[in-house]
Amino acid sequence: MPADDRWLRSVVENSLVNVTIVDPDGTMRYASPAFGRMLGYDPEEVVGKMNVLDHVHYDDLPHVLEETEKALSAGGVATNKAEYRFRHKGGSWRWVESVGTYLLEDPYVGVVVQTRDITDRKEAEESFRAQYKNFPLPTYTWRRVGEDFVLVDHNDAAHEYSRGLAGELLGSRSTDLFDDWPGYAEMIERCFRDRATVRREMPWRTLQNRENRRFVVTCVFISPDMVMVHTEDITERIKTQERLGFLAQLLGAVGEAVIALDVEGRVVYWNRAA
Repeated sequence: MPADDRWLRSVVENSLVNVTIVDPDGTMRYASPAFGRMLGYDPEEVVGKMNVLDHVHYDDLPHVLEETEKALSAGGVATNKAEYRFRHKGGSWRWVESVGTYLLEDPYVGVVVQTRDITDRKEAEESFRAQYKNFPLPTYTWRRVGEDFVLVDHNDAAHEYSRGLAGELLGSRSTDLFDDWPGYAEMIERCFRDRATVRREMPWRTLQNRENRRFVVTCVFISPDMVMVHTEDITERIKTQERLGFLAQLLGAVGEAVIALDVEGRVVYWNRAA
């Protein structure tokens, strides 16, 4: 680097973001001190010796190569962005986000790659995804697109409850789905507008067998363009409450005293005659 650019070297070498320069084939030509702090390698031991592609997780390598090929085919000064796992010197895998700037026409440069560690964010996302997938209530994720909402995801409980129909509806718009569930789209709209959790009990004729059932629907705001909707089927609970109410009325009309005790002998019910 020319002497006049010493200030630039100082900025790069003291940056918290890892800066490397690699050849198009992946050979390391420069690594800033942050490379060592992030991934455990001494920059001096990797320059000219390490091929960074050999240290990308094999599951992520096709994506990295695809993004690299796109940038190379674009020509000129092109950039690309990718998230992938890179092997730490200690053997563990770290999630990184990199932005590559292709300066191949400059004989003194090559591909300048800025990288930051996003392992904590990825682990949090994976933890959230596992909780979402295994949540016991049918749960759906909607993304706002213009004035409408599109179904973009659902969990395992939704798949089982809908007998697989939920997967077929991915990509559908709310305006195309909820003629039989008035108020659903309005509830999602309110959730977006107020950026708050909205909870409502409502009837719905199920898609799989057109049976009328009742649900408690909870809409949770999770991002400026996305909400999650939990649906709890309370049909059987309501039917049970209605049956118990009917029995209570029936027993209340009986002329004989009727007293119900729990297993510890405490009175839990008695009719008017009692």
